[in-house]
Amino acid sequence: MEEVNPKQAKADIPPRIEPYMAPVNGIVQPPVVPPPNRPGRRTNVLEDLKVLLNYIWRIRWSYHFRKPVDTITLGIPDYHAIIKYPMDLATIKKRLNNNYYWQADEALEDFELIFENCMLYNMEGTPVYSAGKELRAAFYTRLASIDMRNEVEVIPKPDKRKRKTIECCSPIPQPVKASKHSEPPTHVIAAPSPKKEVVVEPIPPPPPPVVKVISTTCYKNLDRLIEKSHCNHLLKSMIKRKRRQYTWAFNCAESWRRYCQNPNYNHDTKEMIDWRILQRRLYNDEFDNIDIFVYTVRKMFHNAVRCFPDDHLVKTSVKKTNEIFENRLLKYRELIANAKRRAREIVSKLNTEDEENANSSNDPVEPKAKEQENRDWSTIGGISKSLPSDTQLWPEYSEKIKRNKEQAHGNRVQN
Repeated sequence: MEEVNPKQAKADIPPRIEPYMAPVNGIVQPPVVPPPNRPGRRTNVLEDLKVLLNYIWRIRWSYHFRKPVDTITLGIPDYHAIIKYPMDLATIKKRLNNNYYWQADEALEDFELIFENCMLYNMEGTPVYSAGKELRAAFYTRLASIDMRNEVEVIPKPDKRKRKTIECCSPIPQPVKASKHSEPPTHVIAAPSPKKEVVVEPIPPPPPPVVKVISTTCYKNLDRLIEKSHCNHLLKSMIKRKRRQYTWAFNCAESWRRYCQNPNYNHDTKEMIDWRILQRRLYNDEFDNIDIFVYTVRKMFHNAVRCFPDDHLVKTSVKKTNEIFENRLLKYRELIANAKRRAREIVSKLNTEDEENANSSNDPVEPKAKEQENRDWSTIGGISKSLPSDTQLWPEYSEKIKRNKEQAHGNRVQN
């Protein structure tokens, strides 16, 4: 990268004018593309601010400042009446990528505007106010490591590499000339092989009907494991990153004692519940079924409303989180019912196979004797084709079988 420091750039900086934007559906989106009369540029300090923005974006205190404020979803209709120029981290990120700023001081003004709006609208002691205060401290701590004095424009180097065209020409295959003394190929005709006679094995008699033994299986432990796994998956889906802008009120129940707005709320008698406590109780197998888990989650929502009766942000968080939880709960109840049905089908199938194996193992000698008898019939020429399965009905066949067996045995001994 080539760095250019034009001396006339500081004297000819175009004025920065931020127009007032009216909210659309409760959201104000500031412009992110530089206007034609005031193009932005790319400097070394602005590149460092990109890295700084990615750093504070990953901090957990930045959850409330990543997107423009949605007054309809959060239930704060007076926000835009108090905050005339809202700002958020996503807008600054787009402006940095689109070269919206002329110098780094303009980007720092937008960062400071986020923190000022947070301190102006939210009361001191609220969770959002504390998050903005922590994020501001982390931002300026990291900003101290950036050199703001020598700001120069950065111009990317032109790409001087040229593509080399490689022509891959495959050689044209030449026809092969036949020699004068070459002999024509001789085709060998194989003699047809004699047809083998198909030996038809006798059809064994059908097995006797199996009497099914009614087995009693206890599915209580199996149902508990299924419900526990689905409750764990439901809880993980509730604390995903994409839902943290709504579920932030239940991240840490220990802070409720410090920011509580209800003097009659007794923290010693009330059960302290948050996402982390629910995960620990699920891991320790403290919930017998899904109904107890659902009751505990709803109790957490009820405690939050009683502890913060005047906080609109907490009420909105509880309302939105409760809607998400109830909608997903219906889906997970269907999944649990389907999983239980499939588990019962698999268990019944395994029980049936075990019963069949037990019945077949009661008389292991008889099938082997029948198999050996069929194998002996196949060695006798001419008789196996017409020999019925039950030779006791025709005694003349049994005499022939005995004579042929003795003759075949004598031939084997002589050989």
